[in-house]
Amino acid sequence: MRAGGTPKAVWVAVGAQFGLAFSMNYLTVFLPFYIRSVSALPEAQTLLWTGVILAASPATASLASPMWGSLTSRISPKLLFLRGLLTHAVIIAATAFTTSLPLLLGLRVVQGAMGGISTIALIMIGAVSRKEQLAGHIGLFNSAMTTGSILAPPIGSVVAASLGFEAGFLSAAAIVTLALVFGLRFLPAIPPVPPRADAPPVSRRALFAAWLVSVMAMAQLVFLAAILPDVLAGFGIAGRKAVVAAGLVVAAYGATAAVGSVSLRWLHGLPHRRAVLLAGLAATILQGALALATNLAVFVALRVVQTFLAGLIVPLIMADVAATGRGGAVGTLNTARFVGLAVAPLAATALLARTDLATVYLVLAAATLVSLVVFVVSGPDQGLRRAERAIAAQRSV
Repeated sequence: MRAGGTPKAVWVAVGAQFGLAFSMNYLTVFLPFYIRSVSALPEAQTLLWTGVILAASPATASLASPMWGSLTSRISPKLLFLRGLLTHAVIIAATAFTTSLPLLLGLRVVQGAMGGISTIALIMIGAVSRKEQLAGHIGLFNSAMTTGSILAPPIGSVVAASLGFEAGFLSAAAIVTLALVFGLRFLPAIPPVPPRADAPPVSRRALFAAWLVSVMAMAQLVFLAAILPDVLAGFGIAGRKAVVAAGLVVAAYGATAAVGSVSLRWLHGLPHRRAVLLAGLAATILQGALALATNLAVFVALRVVQTFLAGLIVPLIMADVAATGRGGAVGTLNTARFVGLAVAPLAATALLARTDLATVYLVLAAATLVSLVVFVVSGPDQGLRRAERAIAAQRSV
C-alpha cells in the first residue's frame, strides 16, 4: 500500500492529476484559435465568445466543487474520481467535432460542472495520509498540476499546428483516457470519507479567510502570462525573440512554483498558519518589487523567488482543512484555485488596458496584503487549530 512512506493512492492521484492538468492546458493554448476558425461572427463578438467559453469551465467548476466534495462522504471517492476523468475525456473528444459556439459553450459548462477531479483527489489524499504527511502530499499534488501546466502548452500548440485542431482535441482526450485507465488499474478501493468524529465544523469566517488568501496566492502565480508580451516589450524584447523569451520565463517561474509546493514534504516543522503569513507577506513584497526591475534578469529573479513562496501557501492551508475530513470544506477551499485561474488574467489585462504595468503589480500586491489582514483578523478557527495541533503532535511521535 505504501511506497517510501507515501500511500499508493497518493501516487496514483498525483499521476492522474498530472495527466488531466497536462491535457487541459494542452488544449487551452489552441482553443482560442479554434474558436476564431469556426466563428462566423465579427471579430469583436468572436473575442467576447472566446472569453466566455474559456471562463465557462473553471467558473462552473468553482460552483460544483463543494458538491463533489460533500458527495465523498456517501459515495466512494475512487468512483467519483474515475467518473470525472471519464466525463472530461468524452467532452474533450466531442469538442473536436463541434463547430457551433453555443454548443461549444454548453460543453464547457457541462465539463466544469461534472468535473470536481482535484477536489475529490485532495479528499482521497487526506483520507489515506497521516496527518503529519498531509502538507507534503498536497504539495506533491499541487506540484504535479503545476508541472503539467508548464509542459503542456508548447506541445499542444505544435500538435494543433502540425496535425490540425481535431487531432489536438482527440489527442488531449486520449491523454485523459490514459489517466482514466491508470486510475482504474492502480487506484486502490477507497470507501466514503465521512468527517472525522473528533473534528468540529470549520467556521465560515475562517474558511472564507483561508479561501481569500488562497485566491490571491493563485492570482500571484498565474496573472503574469496574460500580460507577458507587454512586460517583454518594456524590456525591448519583441517578435520571435519575445515568443521564445516568454516560454523560458513561464517555465522558470512555473518550475519554482512547483518546487515550492513539493518542498513541503521535507519542511515538516513548519507551523502552518505562521508559515502562510510569512510566505504571503514575502511574496507580496516581491510582487510589488517587480515594478522596480530594471532589466529582464532582475525581473525573472524576483519572479522565481516570489512564485516559490506563493507556491507554499495553498498546500499549507489545504492540509489543515483536509485534516478535518470535511469534504464540503475541502471543496469550497479548492474553488479558490478555479477563481484565481479565471479572475487573475482578466483583472491583469483590464488594469493594464487602463493603467501601466507598475500599477498592475502594485494593485495585486495591495489586494494580497488585504487578504493577509483578513486572515489575521479572522483568527485561527477551532477546527483548523485542532487539525494543526494533531499534525504537530504526530510529527513529534
